[in-house]
Amino acid sequence: MIDAATHDVALDGREVSLTAREFDLLHFLASHPRQVFSRDLLMDRIWGYRGAVDTGTVSVHVRRIRMKIELDPAQPLFLQTVWGVGCRFVPPAPGSRSSNGSGTITTRGSRGSSTRGLASGNRKSRSRRS
Repeated sequence: MIDAATHDVALDGREVSLTAREFDLLHFLASHPRQVFSRDLLMDRIWGYRGAVDTGTVSVHVRRIRMKIELDPAQPLFLQTVWGVGCRFVPPAPGSRSSNGSGTITTRGSRGSSTRGLASGNRKSRSRRS
């Protein structure tokens, strides 16, 4: 569950600890499943920076989120890089549960709720500011 109002993220019933920016990035991508976003666009939407800005911070945040939600961050199933384009969030097929232990996550916010999938893990706690 990703709850925009409380900044809580739960994965298979366990809380996932994310910084505020990690939360914002994950929530944004999960709210637009399979849609690829350039790092420049993410810098604009999540950080509010436009123009010629180093987008390495996006890569760092994506890597940190992967460490928290993916079973194998080196081969991500959910937070994927589309080389030369950007990154995207890919939920599992509806009603499926992959053999890697993935579970479901629900996004909640001002636009209602929808189900998304993420890998299970032992992460706890709430998001914190960064």
